[in-house]
Amino acid sequence: MLEALRTKLNERYLGEYETALANCETMLMETEQQDDNWQRFFHSVGLKYKMSCQLMEDWTDDFCMKYKIEDLENLNQMLLKDVIAENYGTSFANPAYSVQKFGSEMGKIVAAVATMIQPLYHKALENQHFELAIMGSLLDRLYKADADPVIWTQIIQKIMMRRDDDINEYQQRMQYSSEYRPLLEIVEKSDLSDLRYLYQYLHYIGPNEIETARFLNNYPEEKISKLAETLVKAYIKGFESDNKDYTRKNTVAIMYNIGQEQIIRKALPMFRKLGLEPLIFYVQSTKANPQYSYDHRYDGAIYFTDELVKQSVEKFAESCQRASELMQGYSGGIYFDRFGEELFSPEQKKECLKMSPEQQKMMQQLSMQRSQIIDKYAPRSETSFCIIGFPVPEIGGQFADIFENTADINMLDSDHWQTIQQKIIDILDKAEYVEVKGKDSNQTDIRVQMQKLNDPAKQSNFCNCGADVNIPVGEVFTSPQLTGTNGVLHVTDIYLEDLRYDNLKLIFKDGFATEYTCTNFESDEENQKYVFENLFLPHKKLPLGEFAIGTNTLAYLMAKKFNILPQMPVLIIEKMGPHFAIGDTCFSWEEDKQTFNPDGKEITARENEVSILRKTDMSKAYTNKHTDITLPYEELGYITAVTAAGERFDIIRDGRFVIPGTEELNKPLEELDGM
Repeated sequence: MLEALRTKLNERYLGEYETALANCETMLMETEQQDDNWQRFFHSVGLKYKMSCQLMEDWTDDFCMKYKIEDLENLNQMLLKDVIAENYGTSFANPAYSVQKFGSEMGKIVAAVATMIQPLYHKALENQHFELAIMGSLLDRLYKADADPVIWTQIIQKIMMRRDDDINEYQQRMQYSSEYRPLLEIVEKSDLSDLRYLYQYLHYIGPNEIETARFLNNYPEEKISKLAETLVKAYIKGFESDNKDYTRKNTVAIMYNIGQEQIIRKALPMFRKLGLEPLIFYVQSTKANPQYSYDHRYDGAIYFTDELVKQSVEKFAESCQRASELMQGYSGGIYFDRFGEELFSPEQKKECLKMSPEQQKMMQQLSMQRSQIIDKYAPRSETSFCIIGFPVPEIGGQFADIFENTADINMLDSDHWQTIQQKIIDILDKAEYVEVKGKDSNQTDIRVQMQKLNDPAKQSNFCNCGADVNIPVGEVFTSPQLTGTNGVLHVTDIYLEDLRYDNLKLIFKDGFATEYTCTNFESDEENQKYVFENLFLPHKKLPLGEFAIGTNTLAYLMAKKFNILPQMPVLIIEKMGPHFAIGDTCFSWEEDKQTFNPDGKEITARENEVSILRKTDMSKAYTNKHTDITLPYEELGYITAVTAAGERFDIIRDGRFVIPGTEELNKPLEELDGM
């Protein structure tokens, strides 16, 4: 079905593709002299477009095996020439440069167009002539139009509205169909000892990808098998813990980092043995230039209109209905997180496109409606996920030791850890509220209100989290009551969603973060804008969706021993102290499904005053945000459970667990003291 649909689309758009390519050739001849900035721009994007078309025509499953690795490195650099940092300063994709050459309004659009043309070479791997046809038509129309921002905006908006039903269905089926095999075949059929296979992905390939592949090629096979087995078992345990039946499903998606193919190859037959056919429709690699990605995160401001949102929702619903049989068989996804890349503090450019408040509201609406549609065909109450993290070589000369330590932490005994964590939950379930206080320079001082337990003998507020959906093991979490949750959360140095925050501070009033700032920039206005745009947008405030206590002191020991705490991913760092998630609860879209701890108690704190609004107005119930902010043990004064009668029970005091039965958690911390 998928292959037939692609053939149908390519045939339908063949004439337009050929015309677009011919027009591009004419444009390149007319701009060859490059006498002014406009000619330079169109010649630059025309060459990119022509290169993508040529790659499409030349592409084969063994394309990279025809060349020396040096040639492939050169091709990789050529495809990303205007993106990589050393060239970005004078690239038309750089909003600051284009605004300098074409003025404020026009320059922003020019930079966005350069970015729309940039990734077209990816379509060669998927043989999508129809996508190149549409973007070629865009380029031709812009070239022939007056250089007016209103006219260019209208042309771009019309092109973005051109997604017909077959294209939408094809894109939807790509994600859920086992017929989509280009990436899967790289894993299964490549000679992984020949690193030329890395370039077959048509992604940026840098030292992280090359050295990871080289490292895993020399890693003991039995250890790779054990890692793969741990991953598969954890994924299945996620279903069992939530009382879901994976045997009713037939596919599982795997999303990994290029270079990790040895692990993926081992996992494929394990999933197939369980009746789950692996899907690989997405891989990631190191960003060629983080500033480039940051500059263009709101390029949709050009075409994001009420009409587009309405059409997008309608067409997405139609495409999901057409692919419903595939979505109903989808069990969920495996995600490979990464850490160790150089910390990135972006330059804030006034030349970048921004979304208006109205567009921000539209974006929220679109996200919510798409989530509802997906939940209709692949409901979260029937699916699961699993996330696991590994370092990249950029972390430094101790990469091999850090990888080994991370592998050990990822494979910790979940049952043993949950036995210890139950001691903590037994105390927390006595609490009316929990106090969390920072120490030294940390200004955290917050009271987190617990939800009322109607039958403490059979109910619990906290989930005893093992190593299933989130690897490694090591946290207990709840959905707090918003009313009565007040105070300050402060972290001196934290890395969230690839961005660094100095002195991130959030102020909560009745469970909502209503004020926020950091000290990344000189002015308060810049700091508040940075936090808003990257953590809150499109919301002016966010609820506290989760309160948790991380117990994985072994992970903390590793982070401190190798001096990599700021580089650790949220996935692992959230297990290293109390953490607070702004946005939705951990049970979003599954509030009505009963969930139980290993001791048999039902976890009843599955929703809050926001998520319960789904019963009256779904649009107000979810934020489609969930950002974990962790307070490290070293910045923690105490966590204390306070009962309705005023009794106080310390969970952690001065960075140490103090509940009887949790002494083992302190051993790694004591080892740190002796270092």
